[in-house]
This record gives sequence, structure tokens and C-alpha cells, in this order.
Amino acid sequence: MQPRILVGEQQCDELLEWLDAHCVSLSMGAPLHLLRERWRRTEQDDQRLADLLAQLIQEQWVELAPGLTPPHLRLSPDGYRRLLSATRFSTSAPPAIDTEAAPVAEPDIRPTVFIGRGLTLSEIALRNQVLSIFRDLKLKKGELLIGVTVSRYWQETGLRAGDLRTAFDVLLRDEYLRHRIRGMDVYWELGEGGAEFIRGPLTPARLLECAPEITQPGPHVPDSELRDLISGAFEGPQRFSGSRIGYSAMKSRWHGTGLDDNALLHALDLAYKAGIVRFHGADEHFDIELTESGVGRMPEQRSVLSKLSHKLGWGR
Repeated sequence: MQPRILVGEQQCDELLEWLDAHCVSLSMGAPLHLLRERWRRTEQDDQRLADLLAQLIQEQWVELAPGLTPPHLRLSPDGYRRLLSATRFSTSAPPAIDTEAAPVAEPDIRPTVFIGRGLTLSEIALRNQVLSIFRDLKLKKGELLIGVTVSRYWQETGLRAGDLRTAFDVLLRDEYLRHRIRGMDVYWELGEGGAEFIRGPLTPARLLECAPEITQPGPHVPDSELRDLISGAFEGPQRFSGSRIGYSAMKSRWHGTGLDDNALLHALDLAYKAGIVRFHGADEHFDIELTESGVGRMPEQRSVLSKLSHKLGWGR
């Protein structure tokens, strides 16, 4: 795919792409002296750069970030809106230059926050926090997002860089994201599981509130198996539409799988997004209700779970 057409003047477009890819944060932009250094490597004079920047400022693509020393240049709110509407590249057509940037958020739109207001730094919260960036930007399977944009979003949440690395560990294990290198830049590609995750409804707040603090990511279990384990918990006389299991009872049974509470909450989240279960109540005292759609799943999955269900005593 060809580079995005923004202003329509190639050098202006290249400056906007560079600025988008190298902003320190959404509100700060990038130091003007770094842009000047990059420009001088093209062996063009500073007056040409000044003329291009004057044009971009006049057309309200960029603006100086207020109150910063040394001066910083950032995309204006209207510039971000126009940038978002430009064509994005996909993995089938890598960018021709390493300054090609994926879309970024507008400065007046703050990221959805899944970690905060006293919530624990948990696996389910980290997973949602990063994937919310891809949801907010309406990215689809196979589309790339430059790493600096993810970092800028993360800074807006006030979370530590080390927490972002832990989140990537979780998402790579889940196979929701893939790591890509283009030129000198790092990109993140949305995998099939990640795309399916963000297509579903938002994770219920009660699951976030019940989540334990993450120590290190547990083993990988395919999403389909996690959903099946939740469906399998309703085997036997409990298996009818509207039947319920309390979260505490589900948690006790779950420990027989050898998987931790993070895996249970992820499984419940996946089952909820797939329409297999719904929740009633608040805090840790909520009930898990099997839906009509959930009842219909079990006959097809019975052979997969029969040994494990028998071992756990589910359905007895």
C-alpha cells in the first residue's frame, strides 16, 4: 500500500508521519530540535523546513505544545482527526519507509481505563487495557500498530512501562498479538484471537474486581478450551438454560484443573463474550447463569471434556 495522502505535498506528508511516529505523548508531541536534526539528514536547508511547518500550522495540522522547553511540536486535534481517516497499511503490504505510522488517538480522547480506582494490577485488567487501544482505533485482524503509539496510550493511563511489558507477555502467550519489525520500528499485529476478543462486549466490571494481582503469566490454554471448561461446569442435571452456579462454587471446582484464578476469570470473560453465560449479583458473590446458547454448545464439546469433567466431578 502506498504511503498515506494527507496534505498532498510529499514532504509535508513525511513530516506528519514522522511526528505521529515519534511523539513523546499525545499532549507533548515531539521535541522540535529532533525534527530539525532529522530534516538536516536530508541535506535540505532549514528555510525549507520552516516553510513546510508554516504551511502545516496554517492548515491546522500541527501546533506548538504549550509551556514546554525546549519547544515541542504536536499534531492538532483536527490534525489527528484527519490522520485517523487516512488509509492504514496491513501486513500484506509493509510500509515502504520506516516512518510509516499507524493511527493514533486524538489528544482529547482519553483511553478506556481498566486499571485504576483501586483495582488490582491483574492479568485480566492488563489484557483489556492494551486491547482497548486496538478497539478504540478500530483495528482489525492483521493490522499493525506502531509500538510508540501503544506506549503513548499507556502513558496516558499513568501506568508503569514495566506493567506494559507484563501485559505484552500475557498477550503474546494468549496469541492475541504478534511482534513485527519494520525498518527500525517495532509494530504490534492483532491476531485472530485478539480480534475476536475486542469484537465482543466489554469485560464486566465484576470480573475485574475479583481478579488477583498478577505475579507472572501462567501457561497458555487455548480460548476454545477455556470456554469449554466453563460450559462443562454445567454438565448433568445442572445443564439447562437459566441454571446457575455461584462464583465461589465455580472457583472451588476450577482449582481441580490445575489452572489459577486468572485463567478462570479469562475463561468466564470469554464465555460471556461468546454468549455462553451471563452474570447476576456483585462483588465475589455473583452467580453464573448458563444461557440457551451455552446449553447448545455442550453436545459438540462433550468428547473433548469428558475425561476432565469426570476427574473434577462436574455434573455428578
